[in-house]
Amino acid sequence: IFSSMTLRSCGLSAVFMASVRLMILSFECYIVVHVIPTYEYIYAIVVATLFGMIIGSFLNVVIYRVPKRLSLVSPRSFCPVCKTPIRATDNIPVLSWLLLHGKCRHCHTPISPRYPVVEGATGLTWGAITAWQLYAIYAEHSLHGSSIYMHLEILGGLLVASSVLIVGIGILCDHLRS
Repeated sequence: IFSSMTLRSCGLSAVFMASVRLMILSFECYIVVHVIPTYEYIYAIVVATLFGMIIGSFLNVVIYRVPKRLSLVSPRSFCPVCKTPIRATDNIPVLSWLLLHGKCRHCHTPISPRYPVVEGATGLTWGAITAWQLYAIYAEHSLHGSSIYMHLEILGGLLVASSVLIVGIGILCDHLRS
């Protein structure tokens, strides 16, 4: 699994690669779900949720930088007030915001709650879509053997579409707020 720093350094192609990795994971889970549908199914949903949170962290970079016409690749993440680079340990989706009590480690300026909301919403969306598609694969295959590729195409499309929608909503909310 990629770290959020790796995703930020790779740019937009990282979102595509992330979707491909999730599709591969879903395919592996498809194979296992038919043998033991409980633990592997839950594992796949948890992994998709965590991976979605990492994607959400990158989406926050897009939401902040695109309207300001800043590069998505460099510089690394920084506090918008004191411009201090954010350490990798302070860049863990949702958890870091909670541990830092929603404030910058250096200047103690409040960090917008939008950051954990976008990360959490993306994670929950990815987990829910993955659960829905894995259930559809399992239910349809056990009934009449449908094609897994149709479900993987739907899964990949929905994950990318949900990410684009979250970015659009985030940019719109920032625009309306200022």
